[in-house]
Amino acid sequence: MRSVPMKRPLLLAGACALLCWHAAAHGAVYPTPAAPPPPQPGEAGRPVPPPGAASPAMPTGPSTAGAPSGPGGPGGPNTPTGTSGGRGGKGASTPTFGPNEVVDWKLWWTFHRDEFLELEKHLAANRTPETDQEFVGTSGTRGPALPEQRRVQTEVVPALLRCLEGERNADVLTAVSIALAKIGRSAAPAQAAAITQALTPFLADPSQEVAETAALSLGLLGGSGALQLLVDVAADAPAARQRLGGGEIPYRTRAFATYGLGLFGQRAQNTDVRRFVVHHLRRLYEVDQGATRDVRTAALVALSLVPLAPGAQAAPASESAAVTLDAQLGWLLAIWNDRRESELLRAFAATSAALLAESATQVLQEPWEHALCEALKPGSRPTAVLEQSAALALGRLGDNDDEELDERIRRVLQRCVQDGDPLARRFALISLARVGARQGTGPRTVENLLAVRRFLLQELERASSPMRPWLALALGVGEAQRLRAGYDVAGEVQKVLAKGLAAHDSPNEKGAWCLAAGLARCEAVRDALVAEARDDRDAETQPHAALGLGLLGWDGAVISLRKVLQDARYRPFVLRDTSIALGMLGSSEAVSGLIDMLRTTESLSVQSAIAEALGHVGDGRALDPLLALLRKADEPARVRAFAAAALGGVCDREPLPWNAPIAASVNYWVPPATLYEPVSGTGILDLL
Repeated sequence: MRSVPMKRPLLLAGACALLCWHAAAHGAVYPTPAAPPPPQPGEAGRPVPPPGAASPAMPTGPSTAGAPSGPGGPGGPNTPTGTSGGRGGKGASTPTFGPNEVVDWKLWWTFHRDEFLELEKHLAANRTPETDQEFVGTSGTRGPALPEQRRVQTEVVPALLRCLEGERNADVLTAVSIALAKIGRSAAPAQAAAITQALTPFLADPSQEVAETAALSLGLLGGSGALQLLVDVAADAPAARQRLGGGEIPYRTRAFATYGLGLFGQRAQNTDVRRFVVHHLRRLYEVDQGATRDVRTAALVALSLVPLAPGAQAAPASESAAVTLDAQLGWLLAIWNDRRESELLRAFAATSAALLAESATQVLQEPWEHALCEALKPGSRPTAVLEQSAALALGRLGDNDDEELDERIRRVLQRCVQDGDPLARRFALISLARVGARQGTGPRTVENLLAVRRFLLQELERASSPMRPWLALALGVGEAQRLRAGYDVAGEVQKVLAKGLAAHDSPNEKGAWCLAAGLARCEAVRDALVAEARDDRDAETQPHAALGLGLLGWDGAVISLRKVLQDARYRPFVLRDTSIALGMLGSSEAVSGLIDMLRTTESLSVQSAIAEALGHVGDGRALDPLLALLRKADEPARVRAFAAAALGGVCDREPLPWNAPIAASVNYWVPPATLYEPVSGTGILDLL
């Protein structure tokens, strides 16, 4: 089992204690999702490959050196043994949430924050000369300086590779594997073959967490020599069994390899490689016979990362999904419409299709828009999980023009806000804000935008305390989307958000107002946000107030945030988010202090926060102290693991964390544990 150190949101492992969910406020009770109807005699329970849909040939490309076989076999004492109690069912593979945790706005923010923080964009814009000398230690550049590529290739990669030699601590091995993959795909692509060769033996590691992380890392790295191996591991093929020591490959390793295939295809430039990946993701979904739904869910989510080029016309559902985007969307639609299939899988078909279709033509979007609107229309009464996913997915598709279908999307989302399942209502608020802010064509776009704003503002006027944070965030999301498209923010929304921030003092609520005000660039709340960020009596609001200042872009808050950071040693969320906010405002002078804290603190949650903060905002100056920690054999293993994780973040040159696009497709009420597990932290969304 992975320990807390390598987890991303500190995260939600122990979240009830750290985040103070205020259970009595929500009042939502979630039944177990209903089982799908059994297949009728003579009918298949899932889509089947069309006649003649043979596997495409393995695409050719530059070869890499073969990797040596690793010792031993898969599994071992850490291998999970639970089953789901039935194919595609909920069972032991699904995390369990309390009735109030799942509707807390902070959980939604955890999965979507990267989309709105756009941290790399802010960091790049702030690489300017430092002029502020009021803080001890400021000098040199303001904002992070990317590590020199020469140092990454000649010092960082060799140091991480050496850590794999003879190391047996699982935290160190998993941290190093992910770090090498992130670096090899961006800062040191010339070393991808050597990294692939070094990681491959760990697929056979006796530690389950090491083996599954190796599978994921190989896909994240994207070295061509790993593609067929990932396919074989994900499919539990005889060739993979033989290479990994014999015996059945654990379902967790197979699921991680499946996500790895999606990550591999996401970055592939070769059309044949992308089609090859899509073909095998579809095949994995259709032929998997595992007791849990982990592999099949992984195939659906991974597919969302690999959109193919559209065809000349809409493809029939029976056409191979490995040919065109049209066929991908048609295949997913067949799953959504198949009432014999588990709703826990159909839910991910909808969100994956929405991500694939988000930038597609209207012709390709329309079948899904109709299907999702049907699920949310009055009287349809879908199960909660399908209603939630339909509400999530429509937010990626509609816009604010007066096309009949777009008008229908806005209507069904409004109905869902007022009458839907508790979590679907909240998802519908965010989706409605996205749809209203997305610019369509035609003469009535402004009128429709204003109508959506009025609806949200009216809902806010009569909202209960559990709903107010979601409405505030929805207003902020809509304005942030308009800003990103080059439009002005609505003064009316800014005034309402400023008023709400001043009026609502609940710790569980105020953080959402802080973030919403930042998203909407509400300049009037600058001083209020500084006051909230500095108020150490409220550790729940503090980190969100800091991020609000970062979103606001007001560099006058830098001095105050530096003081907050100095006092945040024992407040992991505050430490992490204040560091990120400082990075957004162009100040990275906290690096040395964070390194000292990493070395001296005994708290796992604080160490995790520091590693994540350094990965987000650390610069070239962090290399020497992090490499020193990594190389010191007498340092605790968890400190070396955190140092490796931080090095991976510092050297990664991608604009978003690698798992941010996956988080965007999650209906987080029903993920299998290999995707997201908030207690044990064993899903891919829990990794740094």
